[in-house]
Amino acid sequence: MGKAHSWPDLVNPELTHLVGEGNYTWLHYKNGKSVLNAYTLKTWHNQRLPHFIRIHKGTLVDPNHVTKWLWDKHEIQIGDCFLRVSRRLFLSVWLAFMAWKQSTRDQIVWHSNYQKPKL
Repeated sequence: MGKAHSWPDLVNPELTHLVGEGNYTWLHYKNGKSVLNAYTLKTWHNQRLPHFIRIHKGTLVDPNHVTKWLWDKHEIQIGDCFLRVSRRLFLSVWLAFMAWKQSTRDQIVWHSNYQKPKL
Protein backbone atom coordinates (compact mmCIF):
# COMPACT_ATOMS: atom_id res chain seq x y z
CA MET A 1 0.00 0.00 0.00
CA GLY A 2 1.11 3.55 -0.72
CA LYS A 3 2.09 6.05 1.89
CA ALA A 4 -0.67 8.42 3.05
CA HIS A 5 0.20 12.06 2.46
CA SER A 6 -1.15 15.11 4.25
CA TRP A 7 -1.90 18.46 2.55
CA PRO A 8 1.30 20.15 3.76
CA ASP A 9 3.40 17.25 2.47
CA LEU A 10 1.81 17.46 -0.98
CA VAL A 11 1.74 21.23 -1.46
CA ASN A 12 5.28 22.53 -1.76
CA PRO A 13 7.26 24.73 -4.18
CA GLU A 14 8.23 21.67 -6.24
CA LEU A 15 4.60 21.03 -7.30
CA THR A 16 4.40 21.92 -11.01
CA HIS A 17 0.97 20.79 -12.19
CA LEU A 18 -2.07 18.66 -11.40
CA VAL A 19 -4.02 16.39 -13.73
CA GLY A 20 -7.53 15.25 -12.87
CA GLU A 21 -8.58 11.67 -13.42
CA GLY A 22 -12.22 11.17 -12.41
CA ASN A 23 -12.54 11.74 -8.67
CA TYR A 24 -8.75 11.55 -8.24
CA THR A 25 -5.92 13.93 -9.01
CA TRP A 26 -2.33 13.27 -10.04
CA LEU A 27 0.11 15.76 -8.50
CA HIS A 28 3.30 16.17 -10.54
CA TYR A 29 6.55 17.50 -9.09
CA LYS A 30 9.65 19.07 -10.59
CA ASN A 31 11.78 16.00 -9.75
CA GLY A 32 9.51 13.79 -11.88
CA LYS A 33 7.65 12.23 -8.95
CA SER A 34 3.86 11.87 -9.21
CA VAL A 35 1.37 11.26 -6.41
CA LEU A 36 -2.25 10.14 -6.78
CA ASN A 37 -4.67 11.83 -4.39
CA ALA A 38 -8.35 11.15 -3.63
CA TYR A 39 -9.49 14.77 -4.04
CA THR A 40 -10.92 16.20 -7.23
CA LEU A 41 -9.15 18.84 -9.27
CA LYS A 42 -11.93 21.29 -8.36
CA THR A 43 -11.28 20.74 -4.63
CA TRP A 44 -7.57 21.36 -5.11
CA HIS A 45 -8.19 24.54 -7.10
CA ASN A 46 -10.89 25.99 -4.84
CA GLN A 47 -9.48 25.08 -1.42
CA ARG A 48 -5.72 24.67 -1.65
CA LEU A 49 -4.25 26.09 -4.88
CA PRO A 50 -6.24 29.13 -6.04
CA HIS A 51 -3.07 30.66 -7.55
CA PHE A 52 -2.73 27.76 -10.02
CA ILE A 53 -4.13 28.38 -13.50
CA ARG A 54 -6.59 26.00 -15.16
CA ILE A 55 -5.36 25.47 -18.71
CA HIS A 56 -7.70 22.63 -19.57
CA LYS A 57 -10.73 20.92 -18.10
CA GLY A 58 -8.46 18.42 -16.37
CA THR A 59 -5.23 20.37 -15.81
CA LEU A 60 -3.99 22.99 -13.36
CA VAL A 61 -0.49 24.49 -13.60
CA ASP A 62 1.70 26.55 -11.33
CA PRO A 63 2.72 29.58 -13.41
CA ASN A 64 6.06 29.68 -11.59
CA HIS A 65 7.13 26.50 -13.40
CA VAL A 66 6.02 27.35 -16.96
CA THR A 67 9.13 27.70 -19.10
CA LYS A 68 7.68 28.11 -22.61
CA TRP A 69 4.43 29.00 -24.31
CA LEU A 70 4.07 27.41 -27.76
CA TRP A 71 1.50 29.55 -29.58
CA ASP A 72 1.20 27.54 -32.77
CA LYS A 73 0.54 24.28 -30.89
CA HIS A 74 -1.57 25.75 -28.03
CA GLU A 75 0.80 24.17 -25.52
CA ILE A 76 2.88 25.20 -22.56
CA GLN A 77 6.07 23.55 -21.41
CA ILE A 78 6.99 22.71 -17.82
CA GLY A 79 10.44 21.14 -17.76
CA ASP A 80 10.27 18.25 -20.25
CA CYS A 81 6.47 18.04 -20.10
CA PHE A 82 4.25 19.63 -22.77
CA LEU A 83 0.65 20.36 -21.73
CA ARG A 84 -2.20 21.30 -24.09
CA VAL A 85 -4.10 24.51 -23.48
CA SER A 86 -7.81 24.24 -24.24
CA ARG A 87 -8.76 26.16 -27.37
CA ARG A 88 -11.85 27.53 -25.60
CA LEU A 89 -9.81 28.69 -22.61
CA PHE A 90 -6.82 29.85 -24.66
CA LEU A 91 -7.40 33.61 -24.41
CA SER A 92 -8.41 33.57 -20.74
CA VAL A 93 -5.39 31.40 -19.90
CA TRP A 94 -3.11 33.78 -21.77
CA LEU A 95 -4.62 36.75 -19.90
CA ALA A 96 -4.18 34.95 -16.56
CA PHE A 97 -0.50 34.32 -17.38
CA MET A 98 -0.02 37.94 -18.39
CA ALA A 99 -1.60 39.14 -15.13
CA TRP A 100 0.64 36.76 -13.19
CA LYS A 101 3.68 37.90 -15.16
CA GLN A 102 2.90 41.54 -14.39
CA SER A 103 2.46 40.80 -10.70
CA THR A 104 5.66 38.78 -10.35
CA ARG A 105 7.83 40.42 -13.02
CA ASP A 106 9.01 36.94 -14.04
CA GLN A 107 9.90 36.20 -17.62
CA ILE A 108 8.29 33.51 -19.76
CA VAL A 109 10.00 32.58 -23.03
CA TRP A 110 7.46 33.02 -25.84
CA HIS A 111 8.01 30.77 -28.87
CA SER A 112 5.97 30.94 -32.02
CA ASN A 113 5.90 31.77 -35.70
CA TYR A 114 2.76 33.78 -34.99
CA GLN A 115 2.33 37.13 -33.33
CA LYS A 116 0.80 37.39 -29.89
CA PRO A 117 -2.87 38.40 -29.88
CA LYS A 118 -3.46 42.12 -29.63
CA LEU A 119 -5.87 43.14 -26.93
